[in-house]
Amino acid sequence: MTWTQTNKRWGALRDVQAEIIRRHDGELPWSDSLAVIFETRHQLALALQYAWTLTLTARVDNAAELDGAGAARLAAQRFAEQNAAVRQVLERQFTSLPGVERDIVAAFGGHAFAPTPA
Repeated sequence: MTWTQTNKRWGALRDVQAEIIRRHDGELPWSDSLAVIFETRHQLALALQYAWTLTLTARVDNAAELDGAGAARLAAQRFAEQNAAVRQVLERQFTSLPGVERDIVAAFGGHAFAPTPA
């Protein structure tokens, strides 16, 4: 993948996240322009999940480094609450999402958190 393709892909993911937040209906947006970039809805969902776990990991890592395991847990919970609409879409696509989140928090010394329902 070229830099231009990568940049276009991340830009499209930001647009998708904004659309999810705007609509807040639990549905994964889809359009002809997204099909050109991601080919299938499943590929878009996978890319969105990747962006989610990457961002969550960065937030938890930063919090754990600054204030320990308790802060890591709180950072994960805040991230989920602040991005509830995106999380709702991801949960509909991937039933394993809560387990992945628990694993990320646990890897940084925290314990599983219970996200607030959307």
